[in-house]
Amino acid sequence: MPVSYTLDRQANIQEYAHDGWYLPSLEVVYTIPGLTLTSSTSYFSRREEELEDGTEGTTRILSFYGVPTALAANGYAWPVFTRNNQFNEEVRAAVGGDSWISGVVGARYADTSSEFGYPPFLVPGLAATGLYPTDLGWSSHYPFASRDKSIFGEAYVRYAGFELTLGLRKYWLSETSGSVADGLLDGGPQTTLGLESSATGTNPRPRSVTSSPVRVWCMPRPARGSARANPMRASHRLRSPGWRK
Repeated sequence: MPVSYTLDRQANIQEYAHDGWYLPSLEVVYTIPGLTLTSSTSYFSRREEELEDGTEGTTRILSFYGVPTALAANGYAWPVFTRNNQFNEEVRAAVGGDSWISGVVGARYADTSSEFGYPPFLVPGLAATGLYPTDLGWSSHYPFASRDKSIFGEAYVRYAGFELTLGLRKYWLSETSGSVADGLLDGGPQTTLGLESSATGTNPRPRSVTSSPVRVWCMPRPARGSARANPMRASHRLRSPGWRK
């Protein structure tokens, strides 16, 4: 059992965290006999900022580079930031048809951008030691962007207590990422930008349903890459160095 739950920090830098976001959305529906047109628009924006006291861990790792521990007299504060933005637009038309057939067709567009990183972290007196040309201990920036476009359609056919669903979705997905880092702990300037990837495919969706409690499903496994892009993926893919704490 621990003797005490009190941690005596070396510098006791005041930490903080701020997380702000907003999500406006708009849906417009226009209906005439046999046809319903719908437009759904949304925008998501999130800003996160943190300041962490990384004195103990940073002092230890800097000592491996030969940095005198005396430079940590005022402590080491690590700022961290994350930015996420996503725009979504979907339009669809639902056709009522008659008693045996109906359907819906539509299109979707999503534009996502995010970034994660550390503003310049300075080690006062580092340049004077001759270990690095400046006092820059570390800085990094990891941008990410994706575009997801798709068109889709479904038809519902009903006959003699059965309902048959026939659907098709075509998608186009593209992503761009990179990284920019500098400082003693990164071994100097390191830049990798313009990393691109893309995917395209088609997802069929047949399904049959009886009017009885027993249902028969026939759902093929979606092709790899068919899922919508995740706006938070980039921001959580890269984690802070484990030795900072």
